[in-house]
Amino acid sequence: MDARRLKVLAFKAVSLLFLLLVCCTVIAQGLRSMNSLFSSRLAKFPGLRFLQRWEGWHRLDVANVIAVALLLIEYVVLVTAVRYFLVPSTMEGGGDWKPENDRALTWTGFVGLVLGEAFLFYLGVMNNESGWDEGGSLSVALAGSLVYTLSIVFVAYLTVRLERRS
Repeated sequence: MDARRLKVLAFKAVSLLFLLLVCCTVIAQGLRSMNSLFSSRLAKFPGLRFLQRWEGWHRLDVANVIAVALLLIEYVVLVTAVRYFLVPSTMEGGGDWKPENDRALTWTGFVGLVLGEAFLFYLGVMNNESGWDEGGSLSVALAGSLVYTLSIVFVAYLTVRLERRS
């Protein structure tokens, strides 16, 4: 593995760790504020009771798992959408799909996931338990949602740019 590939992997690891931290706090809080079922502790589910034995892990809930899954799915879709945007030739050839259908599905997923994550971020910040500006500040919630959304898109853009160079 050459130095460029290592840089790409290091960038992905660092950026995803930062986004996962934000995701597990704010997005998970947004999910919890939507429905109380997301607050169910994982350690209470059959097969996951062993989590109660470890400090910190016993506090994980369904919202944390869904927030991480949403971020990983969104990251893959965003990288694919940005790759299609920057390198249109990657859509040609391969598969039974028409490129137009693939493009439409990718961009629909891109828009849906970005708006959904931005909405969950907004809900997480507006929640009184979030610790952001005592909760309920519209300007802080909107600005935070915008910065979070733009940061995910920027990370996907940089990932594609770095992959093209390596």
